[in-house]
Amino acid sequence: MKPRPRQADGVSMFSVPAAALLHGDARELATGIAATLPLGAPVTEVATDLRFVIEAIAVAVELQCAGLVDRMLEWQKVRTRALGGDPNRLDQVPQLVLAHVRKRLDSPAVMRVLPLLDGARAFLRHASSEPPPPEAAVVGDGPAARLLAAALAGDRLRAQAAVRPLNPPDAVLAEVVEPVLREVGRRWQAGLLTPPQEHFVSQLVHTLIDDLAAAQSAPPDDAPLVALVRAANDEHSLGQLCLRIHLRAAGLVGRVVGMKEDAASVVEPLE
Repeated sequence: MKPRPRQADGVSMFSVPAAALLHGDARELATGIAATLPLGAPVTEVATDLRFVIEAIAVAVELQCAGLVDRMLEWQKVRTRALGGDPNRLDQVPQLVLAHVRKRLDSPAVMRVLPLLDGARAFLRHASSEPPPPEAAVVGDGPAARLLAAALAGDRLRAQAAVRPLNPPDAVLAEVVEPVLREVGRRWQAGLLTPPQEHFVSQLVHTLIDDLAAAQSAPPDDAPLVALVRAANDEHSLGQLCLRIHLRAAGLVGRVVGMKEDAASVVEPLE
């Protein structure tokens, strides 16, 4: 069996052999599937997307989270259609991933992944390849629509001007900034954004959220403290930044707590 991937401190990222295998072989497996399936989309782009999907499947196997497998494969279906390919061919992906696991691991290890991939295969047959429609907030000429247009145009000053006169901060976040984030995610899934656009919007929103947080009143000294925990090697912080603003509006203090442990080692004891 292939050695489990390890973090810099030598601690294994995965305790489930099938999860470790898929994580370690994600690039090779994605490249092979993209070259094998007649998707009719650019092989390089499909392989890049599939690598992320397979890495997510590895996490889902570790945590036994069927929903994560389904959502990621549904994303790939929408993405493949956006690239001009045949999304229905992706029904074979769970079967090909399972075949790879069967070649490398024994039966007990395979049983850990079999129900998830069988379920995903059934889910994919009925999953839509159409991206969801945009939210009402980003349609028309409201604040969220103006912020979205400015962000996609790379106009930082116009984006900040769309948000600056609005208040209170938590309402601006919920009614303007967060709908824009969801719309950016929708367009990214549909292949309607370029990586530079996505990166710019992410950096811009970090700045806007910092401005909103600075405009909030300080909570009382005896406000309850809420720990916002992020697992080791997870650099995604937008969700926590948004949550801190909502917590402060509710009279709470959100404090980000770093961890040395990976996500899997935290979820298992909680279950």
